[in-house]
Amino acid sequence: MTNTFDYTEEELTNPAGSNELSPRAKFFQRTLYKEMIYPEDVTKPLESWYDKNLFGRVDSDQRCVIPRSGRLVRIREATSPTLMCLDFVSVAFSDLVSHMKNAFLTGCINRGGNPVLFDMKAVMSYTNPSVKYQTYLNGLAEAFIVSYTPSAAAPIKNFQDFKPIFMEYLREMSKGYPITMPGLLLSGYTSPMISGLKIAIDTQDAGDDSVKYENFINDPNFLFYVQSAKKFGFLVDKNAPWILTADLFSDATMSYVGLYANAAGYPITKGNFFPSYFYNIRSVSFGAFSSFARSTYEKFANRKPLYEEEKTLFHRCGPGRQGELETTSGYRAYLSPAEGLSDREIIDLYTFLRNQETKSTTEILDTARQKSYELYRTFGPPSMQEQIPKYLNNLYKDYLYPRNYSGNIEETLDIEGIPDILDTAAEVMAALTIG
Repeated sequence: MTNTFDYTEEELTNPAGSNELSPRAKFFQRTLYKEMIYPEDVTKPLESWYDKNLFGRVDSDQRCVIPRSGRLVRIREATSPTLMCLDFVSVAFSDLVSHMKNAFLTGCINRGGNPVLFDMKAVMSYTNPSVKYQTYLNGLAEAFIVSYTPSAAAPIKNFQDFKPIFMEYLREMSKGYPITMPGLLLSGYTSPMISGLKIAIDTQDAGDDSVKYENFINDPNFLFYVQSAKKFGFLVDKNAPWILTADLFSDATMSYVGLYANAAGYPITKGNFFPSYFYNIRSVSFGAFSSFARSTYEKFANRKPLYEEEKTLFHRCGPGRQGELETTSGYRAYLSPAEGLSDREIIDLYTFLRNQETKSTTEILDTARQKSYELYRTFGPPSMQEQIPKYLNNLYKDYLYPRNYSGNIEETLDIEGIPDILDTAAEVMAALTIG
């Protein structure tokens, strides 16, 4: 293998990769870890920072999916009774735990090694993506409310005044942050644990290469640990060796999947695996924006119930008629049950946001909207639940690779020309984004 750099013996035995380094130093250290530190003579690991960053978040057709709650079970060997994962993952993990304990008791491994490798317990696992998304939406709403600057010239007196301002806020925020549910779940803002396929046996800083080297890679039992994990259907994460991920469709994993049947009673195979264990979130995400706008307005009106409005008064003064500004106050109107975003407003907003999140072209946005309008004219309002979300899902899935979602949002907000509300909101969101 050709190395990017010529590494010294000191660098090879003392990796210093950290997120605190300068970009140049970080690149050197990450390359060192990838090329030289992680051993080549072990089972191929999961490279979650590089080629597998969407593992467990998309199905075989590149559609964003989340686990079915009915397939989640508690992990028996865990530090908390609330830790869960997919059913077949739990059984495989139990077998791996027993295998490592037996290896320790029979002297097959070095008893002076890191105990988390032979006395395994899950310390972190599945996190609910729907809860994560709702938390994220609450953060977006909070950022808007906190950063909104009142305008007496154009006050928000009711929901109709609120809508265009809030939708423009979301459009501008999408330049630096994901807004839709697929956008968030496929971004670096969400924990990879949402898949239900991963179990962590330790909690360490994945950005600290020295910890990975000293506690895991240089451990006398590391090779045995990696090989044993593979035997029971797991891949060890190269960039976080304490995280185990079910190696989907490997013979070992499928032997555990084969213990279960789908809802119709048929054995679960590679062909029906994703429909059996996951569901597509397209309609959930698409239909959330009207209720999101309504709930944000209600919070906004409750927190800031009064508005000020400038009115021009005219009166006779000398030879001409002049205007004089007067400021009046009032209470923002209550939200009526019938108020919300129209179907067209949802289509326009959602397509814009997905276009931003996937870094697609203006031509793609135009195509997405025109086809969505056509489907709406053909199938009517029910198309908002099925035909349009399905079409947009299929359209934008083609733009997941390789342009975006490398694990971090690469672009930041261009504040120039954007109202002050967005500058403040960006700071609020930076504090509220989730891992």
